[in-house]
Amino acid sequence: MRNNVGAIEDTPGATSFGTLADSGDGLVPVEGDVWPDAGEIGFVRTSNTLVLVGVGDTGWNVVVTPPVGTIHGNSVGSNQVGDHTPTQLISDGLIPGATVGSTPAGTETTTTTEPEPEPELGFWTQIATGQSHTCGLDINREAWCWGNNHRGQLGNNTTTQQLTPTKVVGNHTFSQITLGQDYTCGLDTAGKAWCWGNNGFNALGDGTSTHRHIATAVSGDHTFRQLDAGHYHTCGLDTTGKAWCWGSNSGGGLGDNSTTNRNIPTAVAGNKTFTQLAVGGEHTCGLDTTGKAWCWGNNGNGQLGDNSTTRRLTPVAVAGNRTFAKIAAGNLHSCAIDIEGKAWCWGSNSGGGLGDNSTTNRNIPTAVASNNTFTQLKTGGHTCGLDTSGKAWCWGNNGNGQLGDNSTTRRLTPVAVAGELVFEQLTVGSSSSCGVDSNGSGWCWGWNQYGQLGDSTTTDRISPTVVVTP
Repeated sequence: MRNNVGAIEDTPGATSFGTLADSGDGLVPVEGDVWPDAGEIGFVRTSNTLVLVGVGDTGWNVVVTPPVGTIHGNSVGSNQVGDHTPTQLISDGLIPGATVGSTPAGTETTTTTEPEPEPELGFWTQIATGQSHTCGLDINREAWCWGNNHRGQLGNNTTTQQLTPTKVVGNHTFSQITLGQDYTCGLDTAGKAWCWGNNGFNALGDGTSTHRHIATAVSGDHTFRQLDAGHYHTCGLDTTGKAWCWGSNSGGGLGDNSTTNRNIPTAVAGNKTFTQLAVGGEHTCGLDTTGKAWCWGNNGNGQLGDNSTTRRLTPVAVAGNRTFAKIAAGNLHSCAIDIEGKAWCWGSNSGGGLGDNSTTNRNIPTAVASNNTFTQLKTGGHTCGLDTSGKAWCWGNNGNGQLGDNSTTRRLTPVAVAGELVFEQLTVGSSSSCGVDSNGSGWCWGWNQYGQLGDSTTTDRISPTVVVTP
């Protein structure tokens, strides 16, 4: 037998060595002091381990290290391994992790191979959607984006469309990511805001109107705990609960009592302390510390919920005196979850996004027609929510399959998303939806013209399709 590597003394703790020759009717331990030849299976015994080594034409390979114990009823320490051939020993599962490999040329002995490493469970912690691009955060809090990139909204220093996730450059570690129409913002783990993409309306907040293809710091020394992006304006909530907004202000969505665009964060008027902000098309909403909802900006469809259609340049109370736990703002409507988990929506309802079994606009909160108890609501061109079991429900426009119910039929009340998936997080864009399931896998459905579903195609999907893992 050849000494391919070294003598037994080179194996720490080794007490004996031998080959396991296949005699056809059993395994015959053969003592030796060198490593096995090509075509043989050998073992090295230490004080607490039997190390099997399989060899091929070019040398040896340690393939499995089962603990001391019993193999087919006989003690490993007794030098007996039962009445199995090497192939049977492996195929019967008596050597954990070992698999049957190929037989070296000119021999009849079967070798073993190293077990494949267990796949890492989960990849995504958050996914967010815009009009035609999507971004997500992985388990290391690094950002990835895919889809339309004509303004550099993917943050990879190009303007090239991507059908699968591509990493945002800059080595930033983010705690949250949010998407506007064709721009992106992220909040790093230190509370600093970064934005990239279309800056024609100053939505990046860097003091310019220059488009950015990489993450660029938002001006000011603010430490934010939440960001949210709309069509072309962005808002942030600082650590004291003060709201700041920047970008397009034609509808008054910045809440600073003007209609002037702002290229740096500007304080929302009113000195209110908020716990959450939600940015829509041209309006913004927030919850104060008592759970009272306030909205401001464009109100042509009643999306401010103040029982009017009057534009408001500063925060106005949402009608009804309800106490809300979460709030969301879409293109032309708003929704909120009360402290009991009941969903309420108001604003434009032409597509059925209010979920009240009608297409009538509502200028005050109106109950969604559902007995579900919701934990999350997300709004865009349609609405989706998660119930307490992690089941996803969507309603409203469905021309591209964005409700995920395996159809393109508009729904005026919540319908279950197909697939029996259990979600931890949902996001809604203009005509697509995405979510992260309980295993950390990403799923998207709906409009896919620019590859924003991340499944390496541009085919619309009417039920959840898995996002390609980078």
